[in-house]
Amino acid sequence: MSSPAVPAAPVRARAAAQSPAAPSHAVTPPTTPRHTAAFPRGVALAALGAALLALALVLSHASGAATSDLCSADDEPAHVVTGLMVRDYLASSLGDPLEFAKQFYLHYPKVALGNWPPVFYLVQAAWTLCCGTSALALLALMSLLAATTAGAIAWLTGRRVGWVIGVCTGVWFLLLPAVQASAAAVMAEVPLALLCLLATHRFGRFLDRGLRRDALGFAALATLAILTKGNGLALAMVPPFAIAIRRQWGVLRRGALWAPAALIALLCAPWYSVSLPISASAWDSGSTPSLRYAARAAEFYLEGAVDLGGVVLVSLAALGLVARMRHRPDGVCAAMAAWLAALGVFHLAIPSSIETRHLVLGAPAVLLFAAAGLHALAKQVSAAWIAPTLAPLALLLFLVDRFEVHHKAFRGFADTARQIATDPALAGLPVLVVSDATGEGAFIAGMALAEARPGHIVLRGSKVLATSSWCGEGYTPRFHSDADCAQFLRDLSVGAVVVDLSTRRHVWNVHHRQVWAVCRDRTRFCELPPHDVVRDGVRHPAALRRFVQRGICPGSAPRIAVDAVLGTRVLPASLLSAHSSHPSAESRVPGVPSHHR
Repeated sequence: MSSPAVPAAPVRARAAAQSPAAPSHAVTPPTTPRHTAAFPRGVALAALGAALLALALVLSHASGAATSDLCSADDEPAHVVTGLMVRDYLASSLGDPLEFAKQFYLHYPKVALGNWPPVFYLVQAAWTLCCGTSALALLALMSLLAATTAGAIAWLTGRRVGWVIGVCTGVWFLLLPAVQASAAAVMAEVPLALLCLLATHRFGRFLDRGLRRDALGFAALATLAILTKGNGLALAMVPPFAIAIRRQWGVLRRGALWAPAALIALLCAPWYSVSLPISASAWDSGSTPSLRYAARAAEFYLEGAVDLGGVVLVSLAALGLVARMRHRPDGVCAAMAAWLAALGVFHLAIPSSIETRHLVLGAPAVLLFAAAGLHALAKQVSAAWIAPTLAPLALLLFLVDRFEVHHKAFRGFADTARQIATDPALAGLPVLVVSDATGEGAFIAGMALAEARPGHIVLRGSKVLATSSWCGEGYTPRFHSDADCAQFLRDLSVGAVVVDLSTRRHVWNVHHRQVWAVCRDRTRFCELPPHDVVRDGVRHPAALRRFVQRGICPGSAPRIAVDAVLGTRVLPASLLSAHSSHPSAESRVPGVPSHHR
């Protein structure tokens, strides 16, 4: 005779009573709502990743990045050249790194390792060692990083509120104008946004579960972010802000919190103790915080946050933030809110620069809260179709209200560099480029990509013909007369001079006018056909002028001493006439400041 059935509820109650109590800091992760399907796995995830990568590549191509020079900002050529230097060093015999860097800078004076940390350049090096060093390869890397970030957003969102909303938020990230601009350029914002998103999520999981591996994961990801770009230092404020939001004070007594913090400090402090003075010298508004800067930054970023995704995204994110914070939020939501607060404090306090691209770092968290806002709206209606309908509708409203394809239009310098790099008549001869920081950087990056490195020695007019700070302050020309400038070019056997006329009305200084006057002397130089310059979509016909110095033969250039290029010793103009122009003579370039851009 069978025993009577035992009710299930009492059994579960007794089992729960006999099980050990969960830690007080643990929070049950949110469950998938009844009206949302589980997030796809396996083949579906691979298909999603491929679709996001295809979208990123299409947007990059539509922007014109493939045909544009690598100089959408002053920083892009520096990132390209520094990544090539790290790649070439790893591909070489791995000798003295300082000597290798000096020699590389001598040829391509746009190296910025020190002003920025090394992780982004190591990523570039690993990629280019496998895929080559073409501009297209570098742009493909940026598209892959953008698609990976979008995939991470889709995955983290989909696990919490359903895969339809998750996919829409991932696509939304790629369509944001600021993200398009960063993904179509070799810039550090997109990989930094990815690392900061993953680090913040991992710390939120630590608050939810209290596991040591989550704390160590946060430490590892935060270290990579901080060593990608200095903005990653804002992650240091995430733990205290998130703990305060959750009022989870008991976690402060746990060693699992403090050991990773010590690890981050141990790995990152040596780098920043050396590089921070270099970085601070390049900040636009000085090296100390000020209320005036904070007020300007607050106004800019508040307006930029609205422009980031329009009224639709901001409204949904605000709704999601209120819905999650109304009661005690789970750890991930608290960490994401803490990250947005930390970004605000960091960019108001550190007077580095005020730029739209900084908003890319907060875009993933904003999208996660927008997904929470969509979820909150969907919960008000029990119909199964509401959640899969609201997310595409919100995305469609964004497309109508805010979406436009980013256009990257800066051309002329790479083509000129390619012609000079492949001209046998100029083999082994130094090349001088005279433009603003953007133009000189575009030309140097073009030379580095167009030739077998190390090739030509590229001289920057702003560095060898004048002295100034990183930001252009304290400008002083090197030479007192056009004749002194002409003798300098003869002493160094400069084979070609590239003069950019597109900046003539705005940034021309004494050394620009001196070089232009010298090159117009037909007894000294002959002119080659010019190139058009396109800056931000504006065409400047025949603005890039090329000149070849007469009487200079390939292989006749004297050896240029590295310590003179990298040092601060100034060679008086009055001594230039005493320099021998004989091919075997050693000529030294006048010293330039120790901070290079």
